[in-house]
Amino acid sequence: MVSALLILMVMAGVGLLIQPSRQQFDWFLRLRRPGWLTFEGLIPLIWISIYACFYGSALLCWNASWSWGLMGGYGGWLWPWWSGPIPLPRWGC
Repeated sequence: MVSALLILMVMAGVGLLIQPSRQQFDWFLRLRRPGWLTFEGLIPLIWISIYACFYGSALLCWNASWSWGLMGGYGGWLWPWWSGPIPLPRWGC
């Protein structure tokens, strides 16, 4: 129970910290997408090819070395990609 309350407090604190100001939010709403940005339909295929290359690389390494440590390294590298987008820092523009 204590850990759940601590997680809730941390989530609320982070939410308050990254809350944009009204001026920043208005700037965001005024943004328009550039006309050349037309590749969104290909994004799933791009990610599938990235994962296929990653899987192929892991399979080749496994067949060459049978190393559980190497596979753990692959899993450790892949875990952030499976768990969602990595938050980027705000630079205060």
